[in-house]
Amino acid sequence: MLSRVAESIYWISRYIERAENVARFIDVNLQLMVDAPMGFEQQWLPLVYTTGDEEAFRERYPEVSPEAVVQFLTFDPENPNSILRCVQGRGRTPVPCGRSSPPRCGSP
Repeated sequence: MLSRVAESIYWISRYIERAENVARFIDVNLQLMVDAPMGFEQQWLPLVYTTGDEEAFRERYPEVSPEAVVQFLTFDPENPNSILRCVQGRGRTPVPCGRSSPPRCGSP
């Protein structure tokens, strides 16, 4: 039981860490846009490259734009590396941490 709980906590923390990293990438890019010249949107596609999901992005979003990249990386339920999917834990159900007592030795 303890090892299942530990594994569940491990995976939950990995997914949360991944979501945090994606959010940080987006935040840094948004901050860079403040100083970038007008019409400079070339720095958005490399964010998709970092997650390794360029092919999936191109299938769903024909045009690269800040809005499309942010949508893809944050709330796209089809993107396994989106913040939404990371927080959902990709469908893994955490093991309940309730107390359970082991069976007594020698009891029928």
